[in-house]
Amino acid sequence: MKYAAADANEVGAAFRASGVAPRNVVVLTSDTAQADRQGTRANFLRALSGVRERAVAGDKVVVFFAGHGIAKEGQQYLLPSDTQADLFEETALAVRTVNKALEGTQAAELLFLLDACRNDPTAGRGDNDAALTDGLARGLRPILAKPVDRPAVVATLLACDVGQRAYEDPEAGHGAFTVYLPPARGGQATAGGPVKLSALASYVNKEVTAWGGRSRKEQRPRLENPDGGDMLILTPPPEPLVSVAFVNHTLAQVVDLVSQQYGAAIVLGKGVDPTLSVTGRLENQPLGTVLKVLVAAHDRTVRKQAGVFLIESAGAGDPARPDQPPTGPADLPVAADGPGDCRAIMEAVNRVGPGSTIRIKAGVYRESVVLQKPVSLVGDGDREQVVMEQVGQTVLTVSGESVTIRRLTLRQLAPPGDPAPPAEGTDWRAAYPTRVSSQAVVTATDCRFTTNRRVYHASQVKKGVRHAN
Repeated sequence: MKYAAADANEVGAAFRASGVAPRNVVVLTSDTAQADRQGTRANFLRALSGVRERAVAGDKVVVFFAGHGIAKEGQQYLLPSDTQADLFEETALAVRTVNKALEGTQAAELLFLLDACRNDPTAGRGDNDAALTDGLARGLRPILAKPVDRPAVVATLLACDVGQRAYEDPEAGHGAFTVYLPPARGGQATAGGPVKLSALASYVNKEVTAWGGRSRKEQRPRLENPDGGDMLILTPPPEPLVSVAFVNHTLAQVVDLVSQQYGAAIVLGKGVDPTLSVTGRLENQPLGTVLKVLVAAHDRTVRKQAGVFLIESAGAGDPARPDQPPTGPADLPVAADGPGDCRAIMEAVNRVGPGSTIRIKAGVYRESVVLQKPVSLVGDGDREQVVMEQVGQTVLTVSGESVTIRRLTLRQLAPPGDPAPPAEGTDWRAAYPTRVSSQAVVTATDCRFTTNRRVYHASQVKKGVRHAN
């Protein structure tokens, strides 16, 4: 199992971006160095205890779990990251223990999102089947404190049906179930309006079942809702609501942290210095507003196009954009230092229409490239000779369309002052010079993705990038 941590981070980011206060989103994973945020049994129980203590009448609680789930000697278990086979009873997390930890919680609604039927690591091999049992499907039923105005609702949305196994999608870098959870919560389940449990379950069931058909795997998500009431999960805002506190951070660090926490696409325009010092504190404000406030002192502005937030010099506009948008495909050469129709990749992108090919001559192109239409970026030579590079910024952002890239090196460098960066040339699965929306796919042939950053975020590159070589 490779992607449980990426799944948890993705779901946490989706809830924060939808307006849930960051202090109310607790993410526990196996890939963090912060001891109280690791996915251990003790931390999980501590988080559940915190829910019981803090929840008040009318609250809604959502518990997401991605990992191993098994049945043993008639009991159902979730397996935290520190589960030990020889100390199973002491380190595994029995479903009955979860129920007891949440018993008496004042919340009116409780939803479990459970992706816990992937395999059984205690059986000696990590690929042994651990099909969903009826006991696990129906077992999460803590007794909530009775609301005064309506019956409590406790429901579980499971990644698969009884007798099936939940799979991971290597192309997306997530469990197949999680791939369709944040987009649905973001509005696709109900055309951008309030997201209710029934609509979310229907959307996820349809999309994951279709994915299973394409992948020749049987997986149909299942909703257990014996109380029968529907549940309003959330009403997504027009753009992510953000809470930040920065003191003398570089602009590159600000963009990196906000992008990671809220799953947003943010890029720096040409000529914007990533080392600018940023200080500011804002609570639960739209992302665009937050970015504008943070960069205003440096005479920078922010504009949004096709879901991407672009930070640029005030008054810079977009001089490369023609008065009339291009319509037909074209074949346009780009050269950083020499003959070519354009000297910057984004200049070429703005000049061509869908279906075009942009041929990039040898050189180092220090810019953030944002693609919002289907085009091909093709290096003219060996991939080591055609380099797209940025300091502390996403090199390539693909929003809403599928693109092809060939014979390119995409390299992200640590910003100045970032301590102890590891050696450059890490495997592409550990790098993150690209950001790909859930509706897009990047097909990469003979490309190299590298970073020398201190912290790696595997899902950022893995998601949406399909290697054809």
